[in-house]
Amino acid sequence: MRCKFTIISVVIMICLFAANVYADEQMNVEVDKSTCNIKVSGTLGTEFSNKRVILHCLSENDDRVISSDDDAQQETDLFKIFRQSTTNGNGEYSFDNLKINLTNGGNYVFYLTIENSTKRIVSGSQYIPSINEVRTFLQNVSSKNEDLIYAALEEEASSHKLGVSLPLYEMLNDAGRKNVRALVKENTYAVISDVEKILVDYSIEECLINIKDLKDIDKILFPGDYSEFRSLESVIEEKNGYSTYKNNNDKITAILEKLSKSEKNKIYEKIDSLTIEDTDDFYDGLSISVILYEMGNVTGYGDVAGILEKYSSTTLKDMDYSKYLSCKYKNEINEDLLKKSFTSVKELCDYINTAIDTYNKKENGGGSAGGSSQGGYSGSFELGVNTNIKPTSPPTKTEPVFGDIIGFDWAKEAIENLYNKGIVSGTGDGSFRPERDVTREEFIKMLLLTMEYDVQDGNCGFEDVPSDAWYSSYVYSAVKNGIVSGVSANQFGTGLPITREDVAVLIWRACQGQEVNVENFSDGDDVSNYAKEAVMWLKESKIVSGYDDGTFRPKNLITRAETAKILWTLYNIKQQF
Repeated sequence: MRCKFTIISVVIMICLFAANVYADEQMNVEVDKSTCNIKVSGTLGTEFSNKRVILHCLSENDDRVISSDDDAQQETDLFKIFRQSTTNGNGEYSFDNLKINLTNGGNYVFYLTIENSTKRIVSGSQYIPSINEVRTFLQNVSSKNEDLIYAALEEEASSHKLGVSLPLYEMLNDAGRKNVRALVKENTYAVISDVEKILVDYSIEECLINIKDLKDIDKILFPGDYSEFRSLESVIEEKNGYSTYKNNNDKITAILEKLSKSEKNKIYEKIDSLTIEDTDDFYDGLSISVILYEMGNVTGYGDVAGILEKYSSTTLKDMDYSKYLSCKYKNEINEDLLKKSFTSVKELCDYINTAIDTYNKKENGGGSAGGSSQGGYSGSFELGVNTNIKPTSPPTKTEPVFGDIIGFDWAKEAIENLYNKGIVSGTGDGSFRPERDVTREEFIKMLLLTMEYDVQDGNCGFEDVPSDAWYSSYVYSAVKNGIVSGVSANQFGTGLPITREDVAVLIWRACQGQEVNVENFSDGDDVSNYAKEAVMWLKESKIVSGYDDGTFRPKNLITRAETAKILWTLYNIKQQF
């Protein structure tokens, strides 16, 4: 009779305290996908340590009321599981190796009641499969019959009844799923985990080629950023080819990895417009899409030259960069590039190489200028065209290259000549901003180009010089050649405007200037000790002459116009030796 009373009490208590059921305490319900055995565990906290707890499992749709004549047993029509246990000192409980004898699976809810407490813990409704359903699924995916395999996987993808993990398969479009099923057919499977492993292995590459939702590409390239894929991170990274690609295209991936998810989606949308048949096509598409993204955000044609230089030894190694560098028509080529889009890295490289030959041929009287129509296509792809940039023309005697250098006649020739040699660039709107201050990294780039230093990639060791920054290779090369040492042991001073005396020091070092003993400027006492020799050498070499009042003004910041004048003088002196 005691057992009968217990069952009746439990049912009544469940009904009376339905409004007091709690779901905030941890209750984990785990189902073994192969044996259909169930484990329920969780913690109630120390408040409920060493308490007797009773676990009940009821069918989700079972609303019958038990009668007093029913016998108490661990499994009846109403109570599929009825098991007792005791919490430990921390209030933790665990019920292992629970099993429901089912012909067909169904939705069940687990309840936990606690000795001398009205608190009830309840799980969400969960589908518990029968062992027959598991066996049928395994037989179907092992059948070699694509129709049965299709039905089994699609049913599970839509219902998740058996708990088969299909996160990558579900991301595929119809073509991708069909390709995966054709590979699944080649194997037989004893347990569900075998099916899951095969589906993960086969789906990774297909996700790069046949993805259903473009934003999901990010999950394949960066699985660690998504909680649902962290358990698969190692296998995805092993098979998606991104690590190998990154080693060969580190500057591309450095840009990609800094973008926001919305910005990355623009890259993925561009890839979707390309013809992608395998992973090689995908990664080539990723490269050209990132490069076009960068070109779509430049502020001037000089920035295009910086992009080509950055990738010249890696992603764009098939571009004849030395020819590009020596071509007098770089700005025209850069302008052409911003009017086009490209479907592959090869197409971009071929276009540049052909454009160089075409412009050089024009200079020699051999034909009309302009980029070849071979490779690329005139288009309006948003990442390949910067509509804010106005085309510029080579300088003429009557019209300046830049509209804002009128009034800077003393620097006009220097600005235009350095512009034609690709050493300085405008801001992209037809302006040069001659009065603007020059930053340290900007001056280093212009100085190395003026002196025709060999610019190489490398780690300069400064914390404020990211490896993917446009100025990284210039700073590294300047450090390597003993031109610059930074503002501190680990800071280059990126973004800081440069003073006239620091300009003198950097030019002196770049030219390997010797110590001289000449009369200094009238404000020579204002020159820092580390810069005195450099300033005097520049004066002796007639690279600088100072202001009309005989001063050098060493602590003043240098403007873009002043920099152009000094560097053009330096360039001409260099050509004499």
